[in-house]
Amino acid sequence: MTTPSDHPIDKDYRQPEWDYPIPPSSFGGESDPGRPVFSPLQWERLPHSTCGVLSFILSLFFAFTLFVLVCVCVYIALENPEAADQDPPHLGLALAGLGLIGACFAQLASLVLGIVGLCEPRTRKGFAIFGVFLSIMSVSALMAVIIIGLMI
Repeated sequence: MTTPSDHPIDKDYRQPEWDYPIPPSSFGGESDPGRPVFSPLQWERLPHSTCGVLSFILSLFFAFTLFVLVCVCVYIALENPEAADQDPPHLGLALAGLGLIGACFAQLASLVLGIVGLCEPRTRKGFAIFGVFLSIMSVSALMAVIIIGLMI
């Protein structure tokens, strides 16, 4: 039978034989020596969530890709106003539209990875939070641009 180490970060505080860590008494007395003392430096040892980092990198890359593709679509529409109404559609506009659809699906995958990263135990959640936020915001911004474009 293995026993957990004495380091507080290695203990599973959900088990009934361990209590939660408490800080030293503010009245100048010592805390219970059997209980671990919380130290903010202990949390620095936690690794980053792998799915969270991947989510952040993918959402950052595809948010930039969405921005560039929207700029390409606007440029093509301003240079050639009949590009969308041509019988064989303008090739650049068609490829940019396919790229927008692909980038939206990639942002959806990034969102899923971010949620998985948030659910990983004993890892830092910062990159996962930023990945989820960035993927939601970039797809929402694209939907807003599309809705505004349809209203004009």
